[in-house]
This record gives sequence, C-alpha cells and structure tokens, in this order.
Amino acid sequence: MKRAELFTISSPAKPDRLQAGLDAAKEAGYALSAVPEAIYSTGYLAGDDLTRANSLRQALLEPNTDFAWAIRGGYGAARTPLPSPEVLGGQKPVVGFSDLTYLLAVRHAAGGRAIHGPVL
Repeated sequence: MKRAELFTISSPAKPDRLQAGLDAAKEAGYALSAVPEAIYSTGYLAGDDLTRANSLRQALLEPNTDFAWAIRGGYGAARTPLPSPEVLGGQKPVVGFSDLTYLLAVRHAAGGRAIHGPVL
C-alpha cells in the first residue's frame, strides 16, 4: 500500500470534491495522512503563506510516507515560500499539476523527484 502525505500550497478545496478525492484514493488502495486544516479556509488561499509553506515542508520531511501529494492546484502556489534547497532536493516524489508546475520545476532543479500527475 502506498502512503501519501497530503499538502496544500494553493487554493482551498470544496468539501464535496475533497471528500470525493479522499474516497477515490482510499478505494484505490492509498493510505493518506490527515488533511491539512488550512484546506478548509475560505477565500482564494488555503491558509496564509506561512501555513501553506509549513504544509509543504511537513509533507516533504515526513519519513513514513512514499510520496507527497498536493490536494489542489490553483492560485497561491507561486507565492508560497519554498523550503530550503536541502529539503527541496529530497527523493520523495511530489505529485501535482496546474499551478503546482512551478513547485515541480523548482523541485526537479534542486535534484528532487517531481511527478506531473493528478491532484487529490
């Protein structure tokens, strides 16, 4: 069973879509971390810049997961402060697309693994 650490650095998710993604991932056999509280924010961003940056950092550093999986793309990714190059260069894959392409490109340039794939 693949274990995913969920993170959010962009827009918040609508509760019904988030639940549908969680259900589909579990049905497909993925073990998921807890959903970051910031994803339930209202407005254009899933929490403030520091909260979203911490979500990403935690996902990259969590030792008991196989990959870091973005819950959602959208506005906010490019303005989220990124972790240090040492953290960005890790070998745990990061999965996402849309506005997260920025993160994937920076991760790849730092020597880390990035997968242009579905968000939760």
